Amino acid sequence: MSNKQFFSGGITYEELKMLNDNFKKSKRYVLRKHSGKEETNAIWFERDDAFMDFFAKVLANPTITGVRIYLCEYADKPQDGIPKDDRYLKQLTVALVPTILGKGRQDDLPVVSTEAEKFILAAGALNNGQLCPPDTGCYNESSQ
Repeated sequence: MSNKQFFSGGITYEELKMLNDNFKKSKRYVLRKHSGKEETNAIWFERDDAFMDFFAKVLANPTITGVRIYLCEYADKPQDGIPKDDRYLKQLTVALVPTILGKGRQDDLPVVSTEAEKFILAAGALNNGQLCPPDTGCYNESSQ
């Protein structure tokens, strides 16, 4: 594996491995101990229609300043059909939410204005990634 970064601001594979190892040694261990089951280590987003639509809308809107990634957890029983897979109950997940500049800080779109609320209702927060574990095949399993 190369140390080369694919884009500006990226990190190398070795840096990613170091950071993920830190998570697995501390936070993931505590989460696993608390929940009593194997905790999510990574979340994979397929390059599907939802993924492409979300980023196309973000990139097309010049008022969008970035994307905030929320760390979330599914409840112990489905709420309003979320999650769609019962294996995800009580698992760590993420939601990607567009941001815009508001009062000198980066605000989530719904906080800022009615216009912004319309955008997030249209674009939505992205939360359709595969949780690994319990899913498999999301990455090189030997790197866990």
